[in-house]
Amino acid sequence: MSRDEWKASWVGFALSVLGIGAIISLGLAGRLNWYVHPRYVVFTLTMAVLGATALTAACGVLAAQRAAESGDRPGRLVRVSRMVRGVALVLAAAWALVLLPPATLTADSTANRPLSAHTGAAAATAGNAEDPGAGRADIADEQRSMVDWSLVLRQHDASLLSGRNAKVLGFVTADADDPESVFIVTRFVITCCAVDAQPIGVPVYQPDWQRSIAVDDWVEVSGVFTENPSVLSAWPAAVLPSVVDAVEQPEDPYVS
Repeated sequence: MSRDEWKASWVGFALSVLGIGAIISLGLAGRLNWYVHPRYVVFTLTMAVLGATALTAACGVLAAQRAAESGDRPGRLVRVSRMVRGVALVLAAAWALVLLPPATLTADSTANRPLSAHTGAAAATAGNAEDPGAGRADIADEQRSMVDWSLVLRQHDASLLSGRNAKVLGFVTADADDPESVFIVTRFVITCCAVDAQPIGVPVYQPDWQRSIAVDDWVEVSGVFTENPSVLSAWPAAVLPSVVDAVEQPEDPYVS
């Protein structure tokens, strides 16, 4: 390895150290499940530790190799330019991986991940969710999950929901078709990691809801399903809320 290659390689090592450090730090803080499915947390941490071990070994090998080699020094301007680019890259990675606090997906994340009455495939892959219209008679409607309701909503049949009580927890997004009267209590279903997360939601009919809550607020809504009163919204049914309580974001914000 030439001296030039050796000096350039520190950028890769620094980026690797930052990435591994960020993964281990998130794991120790209990925040790694904000980025990967809980079943992959142990695997991800194990790979990070193995990566750190391999990186340490590689540093020793390259150091020994460098000591046995010599090469021509590039021009001063070239060396300075490469150093500046490397420092900038490492600083950018440090800012993104270390300095920025961990954060969950928000309403902005639904812009490229459609949330509507016609979506719901993600719900079908989450756990062992069941249609609330069949089985589980021993469970009250208020205890049924967001996934349960989403599976019925995707059938686009208001009669399956009308008159049923619901209690749902999630963050607020505005209905794309009637943002003034309908908001969506939203959660993300995560299958592998945050990259593949897909939103699911339950619509709530409350004209002028923006007066009391805002997009991205976490709320717990209790109410009764009815045929959607909105003539603009595409959702077949919506919850008429009796209670809309502002709550803190739960420790595990995703549905997995």
